Amino acid sequence: MAGNHPVINRRTCVVLAGGLGLRLRALTNGLVPKVLAPVNGEPFLAHKLHSLAEMGVTDVVLLTGELGEQVEHYVSAQSFAGLRVSCVPDGPTLLGTGGAIARAASSLPDEFWVTYGDSLMSTNLAEAETRRAALSLDAIITVFKNDNQLQPSNICVEGDILTAYSKSKQDERFCWIDLGLLYFQRSAFDTVSTQHPTDLVDVLAPLVAARRVLAWHEKARFWDIGTPQALRDTEEWLHKRREQ
Repeated sequence: MAGNHPVINRRTCVVLAGGLGLRLRALTNGLVPKVLAPVNGEPFLAHKLHSLAEMGVTDVVLLTGELGEQVEHYVSAQSFAGLRVSCVPDGPTLLGTGGAIARAASSLPDEFWVTYGDSLMSTNLAEAETRRAALSLDAIITVFKNDNQLQPSNICVEGDILTAYSKSKQDERFCWIDLGLLYFQRSAFDTVSTQHPTDLVDVLAPLVAARRVLAWHEKARFWDIGTPQALRDTEEWLHKRREQ
């Protein structure tokens, strides 16, 4: 008689990994996608996947763009403990962050996390999911009390609820920033066009208006490789973290 086997709960994270990293050309010469830029001796993607595994992610879907075949080759040649990693090409037409997810929706579960491939952050995903369920909300956005320090703040929060979010408009109420780690139900992308570009901000807009998005407060900032200086700062942070 077969023994009982523990049920493994899967947690999926979509990683937006289509960026070329134009501001990193001094380091990459435009020959590799941004997620494969070298950071402390290995592709940044290795650090990203390790951080997702630490947070309890089990399945990663990389949405790749130009030079995406390099990303596919890299992940197929590596083994990332505890992670199942797959790639979905963005296709010939750039659809923005929201449109790219909508195009890949058929390969995604009913609920999933989303993050950017050029940044690192950490939070307790399980606690955030539990809080969302307790409040019967539809989505989660991880936020950091920024006060215009790292870059212009773009979020307004009232208690646990995201009440305003913009990447283009300034508002004196904004004192939080998006950490680039979000949770969605797949149904949020049902009406998103796969013919024209759509940003994640636009996907969130109706949920924000209905006060259906949990603002999950995180005390630690994000680190990224958007510019050569940001990459060097991230290398230094990773080096110090490794020594602790």
